[in-house]
Amino acid sequence: MARHRSSTGDGEKFEVVAGVKATPLDRTTADCLRTLPMPAGLAVADSALRDSGLTREDLVGFVRAQPHARGSRQALQTIAWADGRSENGGESVAHGIMIELGFCVPELQVLVEDPTHPGCEFRVDYVWETGVARPIFGELDGAAKYADRGSAGEKVSGRVLLAERRRESRLTLCNASIMRFSFEEAKNRPFFKALLERYGVPRRE
Repeated sequence: MARHRSSTGDGEKFEVVAGVKATPLDRTTADCLRTLPMPAGLAVADSALRDSGLTREDLVGFVRAQPHARGSRQALQTIAWADGRSENGGESVAHGIMIELGFCVPELQVLVEDPTHPGCEFRVDYVWETGVARPIFGELDGAAKYADRGSAGEKVSGRVLLAERRRESRLTLCNASIMRFSFEEAKNRPFFKALLERYGVPRRE
């Protein structure tokens, strides 16, 4: 467990969550955005948009409530990249690393029609279509994609793996390059940079 000193004054209001005194959502969010590296901060901002129904303007307001607090500029820069379409923190962190490495921002969680079953769709984590010879589909691998959840906990399922292989074989019919990577690979910046370059992901100008 990590504890950080709040930069608020003595009049700060607190809430009790599960018996623990905590700063309100707006303060907690702003403090995280000020202190965390951009990719981790992006996970916080994306989660706030996705799970709390907040907007970028709300997050900016949280930060600007204390405009002179250390890290406010970084927080506002992170908020500018926030996108609630990221499904989880891992996707947000990988997205943030792509941004810091200077690559173009992909479209997130794009629905792609199954070429063999009109009307059926697949969801792709990251898609680049502008400035590339053919679309690039980026997929963040994780245990959750291949796990069955039941009374015995999570376990890798042959049925789930088979479905994922079939899904990827259908995606190849979309004339797209399919780039798979793990969260650990995304955090390995030299490797991830080389991977993105090898697949032809364009850089921001």
